[in-house]
Amino acid sequence: MIARIEADEKALADLLTGLASLEKKAVVLNQEFLSGKRTFYNQDDDDLVRGLELALIGYRTELLRILWD
Repeated sequence: MIARIEADEKALADLLTGLASLEKKAVVLNQEFLSGKRTFYNQDDDDLVRGLELALIGYRTELLRILWD
């Protein structure tokens, strides 16, 4: 039981680190869209947004695994 709690604690710490990094990337990307440097009409820019969305879904899935396991 203790080993599982410790594993979940490490997973949560990693999750929080990853989410902080993801938030920084999202803020920069948002600023670039607002400034006109990026556009949704560019496939590479759209792919970046989708990549952030997929990363967020992955973090959410991991958080739910920790909560419901």
